[in-house]
Amino acid sequence: MDARTQSGEVAARRVVLCANGGNSSLHPALARTVLPLPVCEVATVPLAPSMRERILRHGHALTDTSAPVFSIRFDAAGRLITACPARKSIDSTRIETLINRRLAAMIPGYRGTPLEYIWQGTAWLNSTLLPRVLRVEGGLFAVQLAMGAV
Repeated sequence: MDARTQSGEVAARRVVLCANGGNSSLHPALARTVLPLPVCEVATVPLAPSMRERILRHGHALTDTSAPVFSIRFDAAGRLITACPARKSIDSTRIETLINRRLAAMIPGYRGTPLEYIWQGTAWLNSTLLPRVLRVEGGLFAVQLAMGAV
């Protein structure tokens, strides 16, 4: 298997593409394996340790792949990070209300919390909503997350 880029080329028995949704632009066979979904991602102000322990006791991440997809995780400072489908423009007051309402519905005992950061990106969804490895051809493979944001 030969892999070529603008910077050079390499010969290998196996090549693994690990650009998640970006894989779709690396090989034509991957063009229809992911769906770009515009998302608004947010981070709350850092939560108290007691609240963090009630939400994700061991600091792991949680993703529920049933519709609508729901995921949460903490950053190193204790901010709760989550996302929702996005529109072209962000109304921070509307997003804060929507996110806090959604978190309260999904997390028992959650109280509305101010958002510290709001940003937009693209989540790349694959058809299974589960991580997977695809054999593209011969020794060429692609790794896709269930949902990866850029």
